[in-house]
Amino acid sequence: MKRLTTTSTRTRRLLATLRQIKPPPPPTPREWTLLENVRKRPGMYVGDVNDGTGLSRCLWQVVSNAIDQHLAGRLRTISVSIDDSDTAEVVDDGLGIPVVRDEHGLPLLERICCELHLRTTLDDHLPHVHFTEPGFGCGLASTAAVSALFEIETVCDGRAAKLVMERGVKAGDVVESDTVRPSGTRVRFRADPQIFPARFDEDAIRARLEELAWWAPHLRVLWQGAVLPGLGGADAWLRSMGVTGPELATRVPAHSVGVDLALGYVDSDRCDIRTFVNLHPTLEGTHERGVFDALVAVARMEGVRGTRRQLEARVSRGLVARVHVWVTAPRFGPPTRDQLRTPEARPAVGEAIVNAIVHRGTEGAFLREVKNRARAGV
Repeated sequence: MKRLTTTSTRTRRLLATLRQIKPPPPPTPREWTLLENVRKRPGMYVGDVNDGTGLSRCLWQVVSNAIDQHLAGRLRTISVSIDDSDTAEVVDDGLGIPVVRDEHGLPLLERICCELHLRTTLDDHLPHVHFTEPGFGCGLASTAAVSALFEIETVCDGRAAKLVMERGVKAGDVVESDTVRPSGTRVRFRADPQIFPARFDEDAIRARLEELAWWAPHLRVLWQGAVLPGLGGADAWLRSMGVTGPELATRVPAHSVGVDLALGYVDSDRCDIRTFVNLHPTLEGTHERGVFDALVAVARMEGVRGTRRQLEARVSRGLVARVHVWVTAPRFGPPTRDQLRTPEARPAVGEAIVNAIVHRGTEGAFLREVKNRARAGV
């Protein structure tokens, strides 16, 4: 009994001591603007800072936000440029960022650029695409944190807002005003040389934007002030690659997997197939296997004999293919995450090609081309 009393007394003293300790105050919204973690460990948020890939991801993070708006039918034009000082600028004619404030009185523009959120998007909007490798990107805040200068200006519903940041810290409060200018957003940033020793690879950026223009033929894409080709979609992309013979192009709306592709042949022994998932380029994967599943099945349907390996080698000679699939939650193979491993993509691509060949009389010429290629060397 005495022991219990002693323990109880010690417990009361301990509780009294804990009550005297004041908990730290909750973080204020101003601390969102610091983003020290990104600057201390930029590789975790944007990737390699030495070879230029991390720098490019900062640009694609901004571009991805504009593409989201285009996919939602709210944007028609995006312009990307880089000046002599290696300052990147992305301008779009979308609806802009609403010039509103949250329950704490903070402008939404400040939260977007200063709060490091780990959700898919700050407002969970759909559709949403990442123009970079999966696993990178924490919104505009990650780009603002690693930039020596970051400026964003937006116009929405007759209201304009502008924010300037330097190395992840606000250079001043958000400036809001009424305006008659059309809606849209302009982001301008110069990477911090203390973090990035490399410069932008302009050739790689142009090539990536050209891919975007082909897969989004209703989007007007400008690079350094010039409009990039894209009208006509994947079919026109093949013709620009020198495909003059019969082609097959089909687009299947997304259910579980959406498919958009074009196939053709050139006089070559080389196979040129490029695959994409949600506008992101991949090296190989289940969507690529679906292409060869279909071509081998068509060859066998036409009575061509041979093993799977033999038929695939024949129908792949001179093949030029551009294949894009939309997948809600794609799965990628390690370690580089550039190989699609979503099993549903394989039959979706294969069925799209077979249905286009079998059920469309206008594709008869392509069917004969596949048959002739499969029989070559028999």
